[in-house]
Amino acid sequence: MGESRHGNKIAPNKQLCRILSKLKPLEKYGIKEFLERLYNKYKSLRKVCRELRRINIKLRTKDLIILFEYLGIKRIPCSPHLAQARIKERKPFNGDKREKLYLWGFCKGDARIEASLTSIRIDVNGKLPTVLCIYEALKQYISKQEAVVVKNSRAYYAFSESIHKESFAFLFKEIDEIIQEVSDIEDLAALLAGLLDSEGSVYLDVRQRKYVYKGEVRVSFTLDHHIEITNCDEYLLTKVQELLKNFGIKATIPRSKTGFGCSRLRIYRREYLVRIIPIILKYLKHTEKKTKTRKTLRDTKPTTSYEYEKKARILKEATRDTIRQKLPVNSLFLFFHFII
Repeated sequence: MGESRHGNKIAPNKQLCRILSKLKPLEKYGIKEFLERLYNKYKSLRKVCRELRRINIKLRTKDLIILFEYLGIKRIPCSPHLAQARIKERKPFNGDKREKLYLWGFCKGDARIEASLTSIRIDVNGKLPTVLCIYEALKQYISKQEAVVVKNSRAYYAFSESIHKESFAFLFKEIDEIIQEVSDIEDLAALLAGLLDSEGSVYLDVRQRKYVYKGEVRVSFTLDHHIEITNCDEYLLTKVQELLKNFGIKATIPRSKTGFGCSRLRIYRREYLVRIIPIILKYLKHTEKKTKTRKTLRDTKPTTSYEYEKKARILKEATRDTIRQKLPVNSLFLFFHFII
């Protein structure tokens, strides 16, 4: 998508186009001039939103922040006393490098982050185990005593909180800056854990396949286990793939995309899973994915381990006990019937 410019500002993306499409009725008055008059009159973004609703234009304060920055409309800062009081309420980030990498990875997946004049706001919507991951990572920096994870109208859970602006500014860094901080496989595992907790999946399944061999229908069983990270930013996944390669771990990015147009990065070979999973488990916070990852580690151990021998024995017995039906050699109809 091409980038348009307005007042030496690069226009964002689809979100800005959506906001501007709602403001088409104001074009005859001049969008910038109309909004400036409203803001100078009420001195509040919420009141501007309220006035716009009266003329059937529904916008959120977050939309106005993006729009004001794009149009070059200056916002009035809050009073110094109030700003200092808000800053003092928020605790600065004091974690180590791996906590930083985990938070960055998580926010690049399932979170939405926005910077205001005095803070950074993080919004996460999803299933409860996913939302609890960001809560566990940030609970020491939250000053509120009441619950900050709430259930919304769509039966999902939401986390929304403002955090210290200066110390959490690393959340806005690009992947090229972040990879400079990855110095060992532990750092890489922390980054992968954040991406996996937010937009990742752990697959552990037994695939069953029917085939015909010498006129007999046979069934084969295959262990399917891999780790997959999904993201709309294919460049980010490519950089993570290069990082994994630097530490001797091969990952693939299939050409096919998900239904939402996202790319996927997969680690599926047993030798690589055995190396990376024990380290990732140190940093994973998602309870369901952590359980699946432990099972994947157990089932991907070498054939000398008891668990893998047990799994192989179960599959062998299932294959042996499968009913094999003899097919007539000259009956193409029955042959294709069994194939289908």
